[in-house]
Amino acid sequence: METTFDLDLGRVSPIGRASAWREWHDALYADRLVLPESHEEVVAGSMRGTLLGDGQLCRIVCAFSGVRLRPQAKSDPRITVWLQLSRCSRISIAGDISSLSAGDIIFLSSRDDIEVDIPAGGEVLLFHVPGDLVRSRLPVWNILRHKLSADLAGTSVLRSALINAHGVAPELNATQRSGVLLSLVELLAVPCSGLHDGEEASNATNHVHAALSHIREHFFDPALNAGVVAAARGLSRRRLDELFIRIVGTTVSAAIWHQRLEAARTMLGSASSVTGVAYSCGFSDSAHFSRLFKKRYGAGPSNWRGQESRQLLGPAP
Repeated sequence: METTFDLDLGRVSPIGRASAWREWHDALYADRLVLPESHEEVVAGSMRGTLLGDGQLCRIVCAFSGVRLRPQAKSDPRITVWLQLSRCSRISIAGDISSLSAGDIIFLSSRDDIEVDIPAGGEVLLFHVPGDLVRSRLPVWNILRHKLSADLAGTSVLRSALINAHGVAPELNATQRSGVLLSLVELLAVPCSGLHDGEEASNATNHVHAALSHIREHFFDPALNAGVVAAARGLSRRRLDELFIRIVGTTVSAAIWHQRLEAARTMLGSASSVTGVAYSCGFSDSAHFSRLFKKRYGAGPSNWRGQESRQLLGPAP
């Protein structure tokens, strides 16, 4: 798929608009989209956006007044930040209904069965992020289904960042787009910080915050493991794993490997040696690093770096 995408149903013959919309939606977001039965009055609609590393940012003028997103059978969900730009939407998730006005934001999961009632022509901005990336950067991430009203100061910060990122992303190179993805994920904490004040103040959440900070500061040490992190917090490994699974959604060991792989992926863009990157990121065995990297990103470190270089440099003259 191209880095940027642009579908305008006004340029598609009327008879093919429904199928074109479904095809693009399925290709971009891998959600199983169920369209309304009647498409006779479909006259307009558009999708314009950019891939941001493992994420996607898309501005949509909706072609249909009602759609349904069937859940994905994946081990790790995608998180969607839904920003309502114009008109009003009603979103039903397992019977819980939220009404969104212009400027409101809601967080959704691809594991949910979601029904959306939005007027044709209503405009939304969708930011899709891998669930594990959200959990690694935002410890108190169980914010799904929470609506953030437009009048909240934190919502305004995130809203402006999403709109600005959508505008500039097509002009950025691959490394810059990945940086935008991480920056936007970090900003998710701004409007969400007030949602769980009690939970934030609890010992459990404080332990998880501190443990994640410890991982970010020491992931390059091959000796770092779940037991070491737990000992630094004065907890047993089993207890810290319980807290991580409850609050972050993954184990301590998984969080360590995620941090190491993400750091390695960033370093591969400029480092000359794959083995050097592996050792710098806490891997004691470069072959093990290569296997984990390929399993995670679909290509070995050398091949992945070659693909990134070709993206940055463009085709040969």
